Amino acid sequence: YIDFSCNWIEIDGFDLLTQVFENYPLLKYLDLSYIWFGSDGAASLANGISKCQKLEYLNISNNQIGTYGIEKLSKALQKCSNLTSLNLKCNGIRSEGLESLVNILSQLKKLDLGSNLIDSDGAIILANMLTNIEHLDLSYNIIRSNGVKKIAKVLPECYCLKYLNLKYNTIG
Repeated sequence: YIDFSCNWIEIDGFDLLTQVFENYPLLKYLDLSYIWFGSDGAASLANGISKCQKLEYLNISNNQIGTYGIEKLSKALQKCSNLTSLNLKCNGIRSEGLESLVNILSQLKKLDLGSNLIDSDGAIILANMLTNIEHLDLSYNIIRSNGVKKIAKVLPECYCLKYLNLKYNTIG
């Protein structure tokens, strides 16, 4: 269990974090929320996170990693085969960034993408990948009715889904 949340870590501090991850390969819980490291920080962290192959929970909310950052992290997270919970809330992630999550979505049970910039195209991408998800938060995005319709269409096949949050979108 490591919680680095709410710290200001400068770019050279990411090298230190990577060393921590390399020395703690059995890490299961990692909270890096509210560090505000942006897309460059996400790219720097990707290598270290890939060393945490036992990781089950990762919170990188409120860091403004954007689409570039999620693409870099997604490649690293493919090596974390035990990951079941991923919090990406408040990161400026656009719909095109969701494509990079394709390879890890099947193992996730909980995914928080609230307060990002996901539109109906992103909702359609996610709808096609909702297999094992139990908890999906898409609140405070910009999803319109056609995205919600696609999600609604696949819901009967989402046997695991217990929680779906779509509040504060532009459903119309």
